[in-house]
Amino acid sequence: MLNTILLFARIVSLKTRATTVFLIAFTAWSLVPPVALAAQTITIGTGSRTGVYILLGKTICEIIRFQTSQIKCKVVPSKGSVDNVKGLTDGRFDISIVQSDVHHHAVRGQAMFKGTGPNGSLRSLFSAYQESLAVIVSSKSSISSIKNFPGKHINIGPNGSGSNTTMRMILAMNGWKSAIFKKVEMLSNNAQANKFCKKNLEVFTYVTGHPNPLVKNILRNCKAKMINITGPAIDQLIGRYPYYVKTTIPRTAYIGLDQNVTSIGMLATVLTTTRLDDRVAYLVTQAVFESLKKIRSINEVFRYLHPIEMATRGMTAPLHKGALRYLQTSGRVK
Repeated sequence: MLNTILLFARIVSLKTRATTVFLIAFTAWSLVPPVALAAQTITIGTGSRTGVYILLGKTICEIIRFQTSQIKCKVVPSKGSVDNVKGLTDGRFDISIVQSDVHHHAVRGQAMFKGTGPNGSLRSLFSAYQESLAVIVSSKSSISSIKNFPGKHINIGPNGSGSNTTMRMILAMNGWKSAIFKKVEMLSNNAQANKFCKKNLEVFTYVTGHPNPLVKNILRNCKAKMINITGPAIDQLIGRYPYYVKTTIPRTAYIGLDQNVTSIGMLATVLTTTRLDDRVAYLVTQAVFESLKKIRSINEVFRYLHPIEMATRGMTAPLHKGALRYLQTSGRVK
């Protein structure tokens, strides 16, 4: 009987020591800092090096770096909105900044995307600032409105840009063919600025957020003025295509403007695809919305960013699941 008791006690002792060793090992393992997950790098397609798209892209990257170590961010200049959609499709970009009209056409497979058809993989993260068409002519020019364009040497922006798309729509709405003009060019923003200031171009056109550094330089140094973009064709364009809106470029945006300029515009939207990881989409959206005060202070273009409008306006593609989860959690959308 005594031997049995001693044997039982020995077994219990061994089990207790084994349990103790396990608990010590588990506790020690749990105190070791976890290995950090490798940060995912995302690439943002923007626009020309002098445009606001690249400024917005850099701002988003800066905010992401400030808010989270889980994402690395890289900005890439591009040819503009159409190129940015193509970059999403072919995998060059993870996120792109796209004008709301181009965004709309890409989702529905219309206009410049008619050949490729609807793109069901596109997803919205949020919209950003308002963009307006700036039309600049010489301060001595007789051009006072778009009705004076025929017979003139004009630029409609580089092929694939939002400026080009908008100008083509305006010309088509007026029923104008290229033969009605002295010359139609599709120069880059810098190239057309250089040509305009040398008096080798009569009409400079640029869809952008305002104030814009390139526009500011032309108005200050090239004896130029900005004209209103109004008329029946503009009203018809806005009525037919809901992504266009009447806009105002405030006189305070540029030295030399005597009054507000009436124009037509869209919204810059931040677009991605279903390939983007839900966690990354959530973190990017969270970083931007929770840093709006800082973003507004970076440039006048961002001054009027409003969280509810950013969550609801200008987007044709459905919200990305990750973005939607953040926006619902934060009460921006239902």
